[in-house]
Amino acid sequence: MKTFLSILKWIFGISFLLIATSSNLSFLEILLYIVLGLFITPISYNFIAKKSNITLPSWLKWVITIAGCFVLYTFQLDKAEENNKEIKLIVEKANQLLDIGEIDSANVYISKAKAENKWRFEEAIMIDKNLIDYKSEDVAKDTLVSMSDNEFSQLKKGELTKPYFPQKYLNTNFISLMKKLAPQRAGIIKSKKLEIERKKREEKEAKRKKLKREKEAKRKKLIEEQFSAWDGSHIGLTRMLKKNMRNPDSYEHIETTYRDDGKSLVIKTRYRGQNGFGGMTIGEVMARVDFNGNVLEIISEN
Repeated sequence: MKTFLSILKWIFGISFLLIATSSNLSFLEILLYIVLGLFITPISYNFIAKKSNITLPSWLKWVITIAGCFVLYTFQLDKAEENNKEIKLIVEKANQLLDIGEIDSANVYISKAKAENKWRFEEAIMIDKNLIDYKSEDVAKDTLVSMSDNEFSQLKKGELTKPYFPQKYLNTNFISLMKKLAPQRAGIIKSKKLEIERKKREEKEAKRKKLKREKEAKRKKLIEEQFSAWDGSHIGLTRMLKKNMRNPDSYEHIETTYRDDGKSLVIKTRYRGQNGFGGMTIGEVMARVDFNGNVLEIISEN
């Protein structure tokens, strides 16, 4: 247990000292990390205790360590909250600039928000997406297709005020783009329906091909598993041949071929074996087997 605690002290002590080298810490944070690191690391603590002639009880050392960690944690929370507030103001400024159409200026603030704070990164990405979508004809066409007849009527009359984007400038321009495309709505709807049908056909065909590939792969595996990886002989047929031989130990495989007729496999095997007179002869057998390797029938035998 003592050795384990000593290892932990070394790990945490060195970790705190390494964190102190970070460039984004304040002077006070760096100082606290260094003091805590030196206090926890056994060699530096023993040196300080020896020079100062002060020996602290174990429980007090743990209290000081925990208190130091709590102070550092509090600093980090305050820093994160302050930073988050700053970035929130940056994002709000970007949105304000977008409301009045200052796109280039807004992009500067969006880039700053991305670089400064990963927690606000998604919000900045969403603004980036809005900057692309508000002038996209594809997005406008999709919205025209999905809007209700009442909304479409308002659009044609110039009365549509629905907020498609949170930024006023982007929303106004997007509605203007949809109004420009409004005469094409019927054709767009028809085109979208044809596209959906085409995608369904493609998905159906892709699914069919996938099932076919899976079936072929399964069939191939079933076939391959029937043959010996050592000499290529058919395991089930070889077992049957040996069972019917006078001397099964004399069996020598020469060659095996097969053809797939769809419902079964036709196996042709040539082999050597001892005959009734003790000599070795070559035999040839053709058999039909199923896809589980079972011999269904002997077609011919020589």
